[in-house]
Amino acid sequence: MNDKICLIQQSCGLGDILFTIKVGKHFASQGYRVIWPVEPVYNQINEFIDTSGQIEFYDISESFPYKKQYGNFDTFKFTEIQEISEITYVPLSRAFFSNAAQSNLSSFGHEAANMFGKSLMCSLDHEGWQKSFSVKRHPKRETKLLNELGLSLSDKIHLVNDKFGSPPNWTTTLNKTIHTPAEFKRVDMSMITGFNITDWLGIIEKSRKIDTVATSIVFLFEKINLLCVPTIHSRNKSLGHAHSA
Repeated sequence: MNDKICLIQQSCGLGDILFTIKVGKHFASQGYRVIWPVEPVYNQINEFIDTSGQIEFYDISESFPYKKQYGNFDTFKFTEIQEISEITYVPLSRAFFSNAAQSNLSSFGHEAANMFGKSLMCSLDHEGWQKSFSVKRHPKRETKLLNELGLSLSDKIHLVNDKFGSPPNWTTTLNKTIHTPAEFKRVDMSMITGFNITDWLGIIEKSRKIDTVATSIVFLFEKINLLCVPTIHSRNKSLGHAHSA
């Protein structure tokens, strides 16, 4: 058993979690046992994300190793890494307020400083984050979802994802109307009981047109082969931009 413990504080925001798995694996490579509590909605993350056994994800609402210490650290709302005894506490969700992020705020801008700051506070480069994990896909569930939505992979699919926020508060909608060309079959992403975000990957991969708000599926685009260049809309801002995955 590892003598050194790393507690990662980034319990929600699937995109944030995926983007910072590289941070967790960095500490694992330094000989730490990495414990990462996540919100109950992500309690099946081990089922669809593979970190090569280097990170232990736990449901934050249940018992997990060093839960008391994690709670004590969280009470203080730290914005920098804390090292006490054998425990290293990494408050990724508050990295925007870290010295590293704030010192780059003027050059990065708010959104970039918020994301890149998570790596910067650990003296790491975010580049290559995509290589830090693999997605465990479930073809049978992907096919079942396709059938439930009445789709065929031969359809000219226009996938639209205009909601964001961590479930169950996945209720904020993009303040912009997204139109579907007549020749396309529109599919609006939604939460469907029995399926998780990765079960949509088969549909995403075969979509001929994609419009999405900047949310976790953008990070998953990096792990699949797309047929189109998605249009990614900033959260409730007027302009969208093309993203090449």
